[in-house]
Amino acid sequence: MNLQALLPLASQAVGRDLSVELNLFYRARAAVGSALTQEGQLFFSQNWPKLVDFMETPEGKKAVASLVDAWAQSFVPKSFAKPPESAV
Repeated sequence: MNLQALLPLASQAVGRDLSVELNLFYRARAAVGSALTQEGQLFFSQNWPKLVDFMETPEGKKAVASLVDAWAQSFVPKSFAKPPESAV
C-alpha cells in the first residue's frame, strides 16, 4: 500500500494535513532499522506489523516503559540527570 498516494484523501477525510505524521512514521521506522544489525533489520522489516501485539504483552509494556523512561531522561539537563545505577 502506498501511503503517499492515499495521503491527500486521508488528510481531506480528517480535515487536516497528515503529512507530518506520515513523515514521522517513516523516520521512526528508519531509526529503528538503523539501530539494528542486518539480521535485525530483516526481522523487523518482515515482522514490524506485529510490534503492537508485542507492545500489549507484559514484556512489551516493560520494554516500552524503558524506552519512554530513557527518552524522558534525555530531556533532563545533564547537570541534573541522575547518575547511572551502576555508578551509584
